[in-house]
Amino acid sequence: MTTTSSPATSPADAPSTVVTLNQIAVGDCGHIAGFDGLNGEATRLMEMGLLVGGAIRVTRVAPLGDPIEIRVMGYRLSLRKSMARHILVRLAESRA
Repeated sequence: MTTTSSPATSPADAPSTVVTLNQIAVGDCGHIAGFDGLNGEATRLMEMGLLVGGAIRVTRVAPLGDPIEIRVMGYRLSLRKSMARHILVRLAESRA
């Protein structure tokens, strides 16, 4: 099954910044751009709803920084920072 997602911005806009999930602050959101350095774990993440192009928001971070709670596909998911550093996110433009 193939899913497509329409781009959040027009091609004329400046390119968005791509960072890893563990670098995003609480409240920031974006779209999943891909996975880096994961062998079989990328499939597991996709089964949990982390699909390329899907919207993602960081909702909470534990007091010691691990795990990170994200909101994806209408539910909350907690991931360790070691896993989050392999998830590439294209940040949403917050400034007009």
